[in-house]
Amino acid sequence: MRIERFSPSLTLLTLLLLSLLMSLGFWQLDRADQKRELIRVYRERLVEPAIPLAEVRAEWQTHLYRRVVFKGHFLEKMQVLLENQVRKGRAGVHDYRVFKTEDGILFLINLGWHETSGPYAATDPGLVTLEGLVRSPPEVGLRLGDLETIPFTTPLKTPYLDIDWISSRFEIKAEPFVVLLENETTETDEWMPIHFPPEKHQGYALTWFSLAATLLILFGFYTFSKQPTDKK
Repeated sequence: MRIERFSPSLTLLTLLLLSLLMSLGFWQLDRADQKRELIRVYRERLVEPAIPLAEVRAEWQTHLYRRVVFKGHFLEKMQVLLENQVRKGRAGVHDYRVFKTEDGILFLINLGWHETSGPYAATDPGLVTLEGLVRSPPEVGLRLGDLETIPFTTPLKTPYLDIDWISSRFEIKAEPFVVLLENETTETDEWMPIHFPPEKHQGYALTWFSLAATLLILFGFYTFSKQPTDKK
């Protein structure tokens, strides 16, 4: 005589794991769609003509990666180095400077990536007209360490970009956005909003779905394969 093995606890555990694996797979697909949309918006706005920064200031979040033009000057000795920025296998920093427009708008400009050892780009102390792309400050998954323990040096070094903290250190009120400077020193792909393409998310999704299918097959094999019983 043969019987089927059935375990309520094993069934519940399998369903929970299956739900988790499927959720991770669909989350990766959703991330892939978000990346495609971000790339689409970025490429479309790159070909649009520059507009005055003042026009997007109030609703800058709806104008991400829009090219803007502004006139003003860099504030002396207000330089921020965002550390731990790896590019093509090399350690480096992103070089931010505080800029003040003619109408008094204060914000951080990203001059680009540099190797940790420098040297850093010089800025014109006089009145200049520049163009750049508006974006939100770079995000980090986990903020390690207390910024208040960082010494106030010149340039100011930080593991992540906190506009409020930087403003308090420099005793200014900077805008919540940053501007990515466009000039002859930045590489073509310098300001691409993503460095983890949608195809990789799709690959991860396939991995999660494959694990879910494998789990389901193993559960079915264990549960519905008949086992012999002892005859008495």
